[in-house]
Amino acid sequence: MLMHALFAEICSSLHNNLLRCTSKNYCSSSCSSTFSALPQSLTHYHRSLNMEQSSKSLQAPINVMIIIDSEAFDDEDIEPSEKVVAMLNVMKSEKCDYYIILIINGIQMIGLLRFADYNRLFNTNAKFIMLHDYRLFTPKNHFLWKRLINVIYIRKSSRMDKKTLLYELSTVPFPSTIRGIYVSKIVNYFVPPNRFLKKTELFDDKKSQEINGNLMNIVVYSHTPAIIKDYNNDGNKSQVHYTGLEIELINAIGQKMNFNLNFYEAIDSEFEKWGHRVADGNFTGLLGEMNEARADIALADLYHTLYNFEVMDLSYPYTIQCLTFITPEILGDNSWKALILPFTLNMWIGAFLSLFFIIIVFWLFSNCYIFIENENYVQKDSATGKKTLVKDLFDDFSACIMYPYSMILLVSLPALPNRWSIRLLTGWWWLYCVLLIVAYRASLTSILANPQPRLTIDQLATLANSRIKCGAWGEQNRNLFITSSDPIAQKIGSKLENIDVAEDGIMQVEKGEFAYFESLEELRRLRFQHEMKQSQLSQKLHIMDECAINMPISIGLDKNSPLKEKIDEIILRLAQGGLINKWFNDAIQSFVSSVEEPPQEALMDIKKFFGALVALGVGYLISICAFLGEFAYWAIFVRRHPKYDKYYKRIILDCEMESLKVTKRRRHQNKKNLANKRSAYAFAKNKVLSQ
Repeated sequence: MLMHALFAEICSSLHNNLLRCTSKNYCSSSCSSTFSALPQSLTHYHRSLNMEQSSKSLQAPINVMIIIDSEAFDDEDIEPSEKVVAMLNVMKSEKCDYYIILIINGIQMIGLLRFADYNRLFNTNAKFIMLHDYRLFTPKNHFLWKRLINVIYIRKSSRMDKKTLLYELSTVPFPSTIRGIYVSKIVNYFVPPNRFLKKTELFDDKKSQEINGNLMNIVVYSHTPAIIKDYNNDGNKSQVHYTGLEIELINAIGQKMNFNLNFYEAIDSEFEKWGHRVADGNFTGLLGEMNEARADIALADLYHTLYNFEVMDLSYPYTIQCLTFITPEILGDNSWKALILPFTLNMWIGAFLSLFFIIIVFWLFSNCYIFIENENYVQKDSATGKKTLVKDLFDDFSACIMYPYSMILLVSLPALPNRWSIRLLTGWWWLYCVLLIVAYRASLTSILANPQPRLTIDQLATLANSRIKCGAWGEQNRNLFITSSDPIAQKIGSKLENIDVAEDGIMQVEKGEFAYFESLEELRRLRFQHEMKQSQLSQKLHIMDECAINMPISIGLDKNSPLKEKIDEIILRLAQGGLINKWFNDAIQSFVSSVEEPPQEALMDIKKFFGALVALGVGYLISICAFLGEFAYWAIFVRRHPKYDKYYKRIILDCEMESLKVTKRRRHQNKKNLANKRSAYAFAKNKVLSQ
């Protein structure tokens, strides 16, 4: 009862002092019905305080958070009740600016503070009043007092005598660094009932804005364009120099907030990079440094994701980066099909259909006269008087096939058709052939004059449906795809492999069956360095045009850092002033030339002419196949036929045999007559000579 009454008097005396600091909200809540009843003195104080505020018409009410029964925080492994968590969430949502916590047990107080800090249940920019207890300041709890800096500890002073009751009011020595032993900074002394020994402000609002030249530990990891790691001229790795966008950014922030910078890398950063979660819930790499509160600020091109937010606070995003894939680029060697490239598939189908139909039309037009007029054209030879059957150019179906095809190749006809309807049809078919050939030649010339086509992957959907494997560093990159609501991203995430070394990922991309995920600027740097090392690339590297993710980039701050509000304000002003864009361009200027060169102008060579050789080879192959087929047909079917005549080398039917015999007799008779004539001529000649 004595302690509660003491706090009632102190809070009443602090009332005017608190209002001079700020006129913001004050949180008040009794935990729940599960907690013990409030002492009578505090209940009376609480009511009188509210009445006093109402009578003075304050701009904002003063509310006091009082926790009396806190057994739930005795064990760190046991979480408090849901009502306590709900109460703390409500207080944070109402943006409480003052917390007065009445917990006498230091272990329970630490349990509350650590739980609220881990779950971000306190407004760390608020003011705190609590009891002083040495157990609050053990080394494992020092990280709390880098986050809760506006704190007043109250304890009985060792300077008081028997007659005077004196209380010491101390606070966190921020921005001074806590080294080994925690030493509180005494702010004032309080003498009940309402007297302070010094005329000083209890809370310093400039604590989080002015660091007074103190040293800030900044953990970094080299990643373009945020951090670029350089060594001195002699290559001594002990002499490290950091440049980049975030270095310029933190230098500007340090100059504004007056703190010095101590850059360092995590011991395992070479292998762990940003860091992974390990079995005990801790992290390795840069995240481990922030999780253990060994660093105040993290610079590593940090993505604005929940994975990072679980470990640290993230500043206002200073830029948005394009996260995409680098994929192999293939030069399509389609010279072998150069002769069919001028037309698309639909165009070729249309050309062949038109040829097929014109064959039918020519044959029908040429033969319709026979069916309509029922006459054959007969021509009489004036010299001999013989009548011969006259056929037109397209009367035979084979001619209807060959002549339209030859006209497509611009081969002239042996003669014009006799019938005018077919002549007109031939003229229009010639016009069609000329237009078709001109279009074909123009397209073929364009194809031969242009360089080989580049086969690239520029869409996520194309990458997801391809056989190319995907890789990225770390669990958090994979979670970006797995947790996405886009089915295409989920498909990519299902085949995303972990790549610990970025250079190994680039080597796999060069082999032609892999795609590596990173930020656009980092991919350009990796490609630039890879091209510098490799004199001749077996596979060109192409960066996708489509951004897989447009990711906000932030700098990392200590969890619940009181500096966040001021740093966010500075970053916003630097972005609005255009300095961040300037620093970004400076950071990437060394490899900005790593862009894909446009294809060189193509020259006609034997490789380009390969299509003609393919066509010639196909013609040879078809001719040989036709010859072999014809020979096989003759050997299998014709030669074994019973009517086969070995002298004529073909099949001769009965009706044809009679005609052949007549022809044979006529030839024999003609030969005999010719021999008789020669004999008579020789006899007459000899007779004349003898005379």
